[in-house]
Amino acid sequence: MNTVPMRFLAIALFALLISGCASVPMAPPEEDRLAKQFKPTPGMATIYLYRNESFGGAIAMDVFLDGKPMGQTGPETYFRWVVAPGKHTIRGSAENDSEVTLDTRAGGVYFVWQEVKLGFLMARNLLQVVDPQTGMAGVNESGLIAPLGGASAIPASSSGSGGSPDTSR
Repeated sequence: MNTVPMRFLAIALFALLISGCASVPMAPPEEDRLAKQFKPTPGMATIYLYRNESFGGAIAMDVFLDGKPMGQTGPETYFRWVVAPGKHTIRGSAENDSEVTLDTRAGGVYFVWQEVKLGFLMARNLLQVVDPQTGMAGVNESGLIAPLGGASAIPASSSGSGGSPDTSR
């Protein structure tokens, strides 16, 4: 029996175990609390992308919105984006790429789940549009990722009082 591949496998497994969870920059707790109110921004659409699993926790997954890098998800994290109404494409990138396109409207709140899948060398991802009840529950299990560039994840116009979001798809 050749022990070289077994040693390599043992070392790789050990490295994975000690590497812990992927770390991504998190938004302040107050922004996370405001984002979880699910209030729409007038004249805009709101998209949540969440990854509420700890499976594949050592892998940070790149996320793109309309072709632009938005950062990475880690275990039990989410993004919140306020966008102009219209079509928007979200892509998650891990061992594979997964993509969804949403046709959003003003006042709409949309939810995309980044499911972690078993891959050949590392975790894979599958993006799925989910219903508002499922999406809100997944976001509530997760923490808000800070946007690239350090800007606030919550636009000033959406942090005030407001009614219930329009969660239609």
